[in-house]
Amino acid sequence: MISRRPRSNWGFTLIEILVVILIVSIMSGIAVTQLPGFVQSGDLDLESRRLKTLLSMAREEAQSQVIEFGFKAIDEGYAFYRYDEVAQSWIQYEESPFYPRTLPEYIDFELKISGDKLSLSEEEDTPALLLLSSGEVSPFSLRVFQEDGLERTMESDGYSDIHWREDDSNE
Repeated sequence: MISRRPRSNWGFTLIEILVVILIVSIMSGIAVTQLPGFVQSGDLDLESRRLKTLLSMAREEAQSQVIEFGFKAIDEGYAFYRYDEVAQSWIQYEESPFYPRTLPEYIDFELKISGDKLSLSEEEDTPALLLLSSGEVSPFSLRVFQEDGLERTMESDGYSDIHWREDDSNE
C-alpha cells in the first residue's frame, strides 16, 4: 500500500509567495536606481572612443588624400572641416563619417591647444585643431567629461599618435 501525504503539504503557502515577491521587488528597485549611472558612463565611453577614432581617421584621411582637416566645437557638439585651397576657406564636412555630431546634454568636452595656433587662411573662423596632410596635428589635449565627474582625456604632441592620457584607464 502506498502512503500518501496529506494534501495540505503540497505547494507553497500564500505567505511564502508574498515574501518572495517582496524580495524580488526590493532587488528590482535597487537595480533600477543604479541603471542611469551605468548608461551615462557607457555613453561617455562611447562618445570618447568615437571622438578618438574620428580624429585618428581624419588624420589618416588627411595624409592619404593630401587635404587639410580641421576640428572644432559647434553648438552642443563638434564638426570636422576641410580646407578648400581654391576658395582658401574652411568648409564643414557633411559626409560620413565626418558629419557634424551632437553630444548628449550631460556630456561636454574641452579642447586645449598647446603652443601657437596654426592657421592656413586669414579667416577668423579657422578650426583650432588642425590635422595636416603632412601627418602633423596641432598639439592638443581633449577632455571629454560628464557633470558627475567622469572624464576621459586624449592628447597628442603633434607628431605621435593620438592616445589616452596615462592616468585614464580607457586604453
